[in-house]
This record gives sequence, C-alpha cells and structure tokens, in this order.
Amino acid sequence: MRTAQRPESRSRRGFRDTKTDSAGGSGESTNCHFSNAVEVDWHMPLVEHSGDPEATAIVVETTPRVRQMHTKWTPGALAPWVNSADPVRISGWTLLDPEHRAHLGKYRSTLWEVHPITRIEVFHDGQWVNADDLPQTERMRTDFVRSDCD
Repeated sequence: MRTAQRPESRSRRGFRDTKTDSAGGSGESTNCHFSNAVEVDWHMPLVEHSGDPEATAIVVETTPRVRQMHTKWTPGALAPWVNSADPVRISGWTLLDPEHRAHLGKYRSTLWEVHPITRIEVFHDGQWVNADDLPQTERMRTDFVRSDCD
C-alpha cells in the first residue's frame, strides 16, 4: 500500500483487516486522557488486499469530535466490511505518528496514518456508498461524546 509523502488530504482504498479498536486504554493527550470508548480515537488497520496480514496495514483513525458529525460510523455499522472481500475507501488527513515505532511490522507497515478520517465509503451492492448514507440500524446506536476537555 502506498504511503503518504506529506500531510494532506488523501483517499485510500483497501480492506478492513480486523475489528475496530475502540478500547479506551489509558487515554491520549489529544483526547484529554479520557478513556471511554466513545471519547477516544478508534484505530483500524487498512490493508491493500483482502487477507493481507495486519503487519502490512496503514492505520486509519476516527476521532471523537469528527464522529459526532457521523453518527453511523460505529463498529457495528462497519462490521460487515471487516475481513470482507468488499473494499472500503477512507478519506482524511495524513499524520506521521512516531509514538508507535514498536508497532512497525506487527500492527502497521508505516508510521503514516490517515488521521482523522473525514469520509468513509463502503462498497455495497456493486457501488461505493458513503457510510453516512447507510440505513440506520440498531447496531449503529452511539453514546454521547464530549466535545472538549472540561
């Protein structure tokens, strides 16, 4: 998978390799060290070909503030495209994240990420569909997300 050369808005077509990591963990400074799943960045590995190992992935991330504008971007709604033969198309800004050097070759192929994601499209019934236009289902329910660090 080609990696970004400089920070700018890009689109990447690929395949969701594993489930979305929405676990809060210890929190990151960008999210005020919050640790609830709805308050943290969600990490997703995107691989070039269906079945490629996670070690070859580029990491793409949704952020809690952007997800507030995209209520259908939930792990449940995107689950049909995990380990699927149908690709997804991710758009957003490129970010170099040097804090994850230890993950190279294990969970990612590069320190470049698409972060934050600004658009998610899924290949559905032979065409690209904006994830915001997917039918609403019970699996898509989301909780309130804080918008600042108060």
